[in-house]
Amino acid sequence: MKHVGQAIQALLLNSGITITHTAKHMGIQRSTLYNLFDKSRWPLHRIQAVERLTHQDLRALYPQSELTAPNSYGINREQNLFLQEEIKRYQGLVDEAWEEISRLRQTIAKLTRKK
Repeated sequence: MKHVGQAIQALLLNSGITITHTAKHMGIQRSTLYNLFDKSRWPLHRIQAVERLTHQDLRALYPQSELTAPNSYGINREQNLFLQEEIKRYQGLVDEAWEEISRLRQTIAKLTRKK
């Protein structure tokens, strides 16, 4: 069975997403990403960054301690999962907004070049 790093590496390979693009999306160096591929456990925020990039549900790879650890807010596992889904949904909206901003900037750049 593949560990988290191997599973994510395979997912990226099968998705056709480059290591360079993934590393930039995650805000890390390519060498750091390659080192993560060797790890059997990843921090939750790193897995979630890959989820946002690939639009895949990777909850099966989440560290269990992140989902079951007691917290000072009294949030149970089900509430935690719900909140994670909401965060993912809102992050998707933010990603879409940034993509639209990028498209608009490209359009503006083309229009200003024509003048």
